[in-house]
Amino acid sequence: MTYEEIKAEVEQWPVAERLRLVEEISHSVRETLKPDTTDGANKAWREEFEAERARLLKDIPPESSVHRLLGILRTSEHAPTDEEIREDYTNYLIRKYS
Repeated sequence: MTYEEIKAEVEQWPVAERLRLVEEISHSVRETLKPDTTDGANKAWREEFEAERARLLKDIPPESSVHRLLGILRTSEHAPTDEEIREDYTNYLIRKYS
């Protein structure tokens, strides 16, 4: 099948089925692009995060967008302190108005 044939076929599906396909394709692409987490500290952090994520999402249907949103702002880095944020903002203003 060509791309156009597949697109025409999918456009005939009910909206719920098309959304499910989008979710599955999105998941597939994210898995393909997932960064390598082989270093020890990052791997341990990732495993802990995935365990917590699984615990929190156990009663939520997998097709829910909550699965994608949970942890969207979480990183393995520390959160910036108020002083770091103030300094970054000050530097931004200096660059902007100089």
